[in-house]
Amino acid sequence: EQPLPPETLVALHKHMPKETGLRDNTIVALTRSISQDTVPEWGEKTAKALREALNDTRYPVTSSVHDDGLAVLSNQQFTAILGHFFGVLCSGHARSSDTEWRNHFHSLLCGLALSQKEDSVRNQALSDISTGLAICSDEVWVQERLDYLLKAAAEIDPDTSAIYAAVAYAHAVGGRWDEARETVSGIASPTIRDDSLKKLCEMVLNTILSDKMQRAIALTDMLSEPLGRAQKLYDIGFHDELLEDLVAYGQLVGLLTEFPEKQKEVVAHVIKRRPDMVDVLPLVGEPDDEKLKRIPVEVWKDAIQRVAPESYAEILRLLREHSF
Repeated sequence: EQPLPPETLVALHKHMPKETGLRDNTIVALTRSISQDTVPEWGEKTAKALREALNDTRYPVTSSVHDDGLAVLSNQQFTAILGHFFGVLCSGHARSSDTEWRNHFHSLLCGLALSQKEDSVRNQALSDISTGLAICSDEVWVQERLDYLLKAAAEIDPDTSAIYAAVAYAHAVGGRWDEARETVSGIASPTIRDDSLKKLCEMVLNTILSDKMQRAIALTDMLSEPLGRAQKLYDIGFHDELLEDLVAYGQLVGLLTEFPEKQKEVVAHVIKRRPDMVDVLPLVGEPDDEKLKRIPVEVWKDAIQRVAPESYAEILRLLREHSF
């Protein structure tokens, strides 16, 4: 049987939530069509749908199905369909509860990816492996494997920008935001680094992290092009959740100092939404006792509760005893 067209595959995925064999059956169909050289014209799109839409815990990671799929790729230099199918096998392997099989299969994937002679194909294959690792809950193993991929890739080609970007993304998907930021800073290509920074910024803004605004600002501040960096900071200035983070607001206003018009617009917007923040601006720059005295007590209390909630009661007591 031929693999299903991507539209049909995704529709069945959405409307048959109890069907757990859909992913395995499609991998088997792709394996058969590749081995018989009968891949339909929609084969690449079907493989892409498997990676992006049908890769959740509903579907088991059946070792025999993955082993058979990898067998048809063994010793091959990837064409487009082979590369897409390799990505399918990478995308789910790290979810397996059989760690012995997972580790062995992962090693085979790495060896096959590193054997690709064309730089762009090899980099994509290594990126696919990195993305697949992102969903694994074994963080120690994931870190070891990502470090290995970076080292192994550099031994073949010093330009590892694409691999670093994939590893940074994998860290972000796994919620390892400090590691993601550290990794993205090692991307040599300014274009790839900036694209990765923008992607990570959007990702972190969609989390529920209490410091996500500060993280988004820090990532944006790493952009290489000054005008683009200023515009992205300006855009963050209109994010609703900036109103809830005085530290992030102060950081943002400070970073926009060289662009006074953008800075003024952000400040005006924030003050319009939260008039009590009118005196937060003096916190930016060098401390000044007179300026500090003009900041309303409620602003101080709000800032303290957000920055040091565990010490809030004691600080509030001292503030009352030694009020401005």
